[in-house]
Amino acid sequence: MRTRPPLWLATPSRYAGVTRTRARLILGGLALLVLLSFQSLLLGDAPSAEGAAGASDLALYEGIVAGMRSGGGYYDVAADQLRALDYPLRPFLTFRVPTLAVVQAALPPVAVVVLMLSISVSAGLAWLGLLMARAFTRPAPLVAAAVLLAGGLVAFVQWPLWP
Repeated sequence: MRTRPPLWLATPSRYAGVTRTRARLILGGLALLVLLSFQSLLLGDAPSAEGAAGASDLALYEGIVAGMRSGGGYYDVAADQLRALDYPLRPFLTFRVPTLAVVQAALPPVAVVVLMLSISVSAGLAWLGLLMARAFTRPAPLVAAAVLLAGGLVAFVQWPLWP
């Protein structure tokens, strides 16, 4: 039996030599995983991302950056903000790594937005270049991959989240 060229990819994948029986088992397992993922709909609403004072996580981290801009240390300012908004101080995971807050406090707000957008565009272009070189040779799969990639990077360009 002669193998057909791949429909989407530039070269055959590791599943090209799978027998029909094994392919059906793989697809059945994948369908089962998709069906199991729907049980999350039965769990009800997710807990709110607000502290007892009614403030959101976004307000918390904006307050931390504002405190650092006025000269405070990250952990002192973070603890004060967590207490003020009635967030727990334990476990230790409550305190995030200070890198983002330090960078945001050191840069003007416009520079933070420009940096965020440039990282997003750079990541998108790097992935598209990699996909064009190694995975997709036809335009339709490349456009589909670009749309999926843009959907994943949309968090970087949500203007209500900008500082």
